[in-house]
Amino acid sequence: MNTVPPKVLAGFTRTSLCLPHLRGRDAATVMFEVCRAFEVDGAFPAPIALFNVALNHYYLTPDNQCGDVAYSIGCLPSLESTLLAAGNTEDGCCWRPNTEPVHVVFLIATAPRDAAICAALVHAIRQAAADCAVLRGLHSASTPASLLAALATIPVLGTVPADIPARPRAEVAGISR
Repeated sequence: MNTVPPKVLAGFTRTSLCLPHLRGRDAATVMFEVCRAFEVDGAFPAPIALFNVALNHYYLTPDNQCGDVAYSIGCLPSLESTLLAAGNTEDGCCWRPNTEPVHVVFLIATAPRDAAICAALVHAIRQAAADCAVLRGLHSASTPASLLAALATIPVLGTVPADIPARPRAEVAGISR
């Protein structure tokens, strides 16, 4: 069976969590849009709970913006596995006051037991933010599939346990069987 290993960011998401046209102009609005995607996807049925913890992370973590890229983490014990959502905002989003707008936003939905995986994902996001070629790929993604393809170019290094089950390539690509 063909699988996408969780050693790239695409291995932690799926097409329905790739949002190339976020409309929000501020961090809270964008985070809510992304949290709704988790609900629509069926990955997490309570977007308000995820939104609340992601917003708390935003307020408690002043260094979650790396130039044109920002991220937040929603850590909830009820989550079964770590999932990543990614989105682009064409006009930019004011992530923090008195900073340049961001155009790429990530939300990591994770359980407390997956702290090492979450740390590896944050590291990968921060590395991607410093790579001009990767940023071009993320910026140019205009469809969920092209955003997923851009995420497939971003390696996840470090302590990603080998026992994370890789999802079938069809699921990651959003192809129904």
